[in-house]
Amino acid sequence: WSELRRKIAKLASSLEGRALSFCLLVALQKAAQGDTAFSNSKEFLTRAETTTPDDHFASISFLTAVYIYAAQVRALRLAAPGLSQVQLHHIDTRSLRLSEPADALITSPPYPGVYDYMRVSATTLGKLEDGLGNGSDATVDVGMGEIGGFSPWRINKIDDFLEQWRKDQESWLRAAFANLRSGGTATLMIGDGDMEELGNGGVDNLKSTCEAAKLAGFEVLATATIRSIVPVHRRPPGMRRTEHFVHLVKPSP
Repeated sequence: WSELRRKIAKLASSLEGRALSFCLLVALQKAAQGDTAFSNSKEFLTRAETTTPDDHFASISFLTAVYIYAAQVRALRLAAPGLSQVQLHHIDTRSLRLSEPADALITSPPYPGVYDYMRVSATTLGKLEDGLGNGSDATVDVGMGEIGGFSPWRINKIDDFLEQWRKDQESWLRAAFANLRSGGTATLMIGDGDMEELGNGGVDNLKSTCEAAKLAGFEVLATATIRSIVPVHRRPPGMRRTEHFVHLVKPSP
């Protein structure tokens, strides 16, 4: 792992280096879980301790992550054969103003009260070490505040948290609406939050998201829900929350 970190650190400022840094994080996560292929758990990346997995898993875990990443990039290229240029905007979506509206948006916004995403981002970047991570996240506009953090959920009354959550949802959805062309679509993967205690899943994020989307100007085309029938305490990590897909459209004038 140390050798991988050192070699990738030499490429840190390049696009290839950033891609390999992402693959390294995925590899560290998989190896820490004893899983070199697929898993939904983010436990390793969100823990503050910096224990590194056994070096025995470094090569297989890293190469697996790189091959999967490359295959997905290749599939994206094949899906958009006429696309000659890609633009990357590393910015809070609430601050983004595209010069040319987009045809479609695909995203998974923050879940309500699940993570302090800025802290998790800093912890995750810290796993890279050797100058690859600087502990900051340019995708969050600090002036606007983080959306749906765990700390506000924990220290505030649940009604106050949910009221702010609704305002934040409407804020980012209005920004997304402004960056789509008429007839453009937005496809969201969202997850439920908790009420007074962790794991009870009492916050219906599907309802609040659809309401906020309509207030932002969207029409809801379709929704789908993924819900486990297994008791919460028996579900594996990463599969404990009810999740939803929401497909929205920006109506034509």
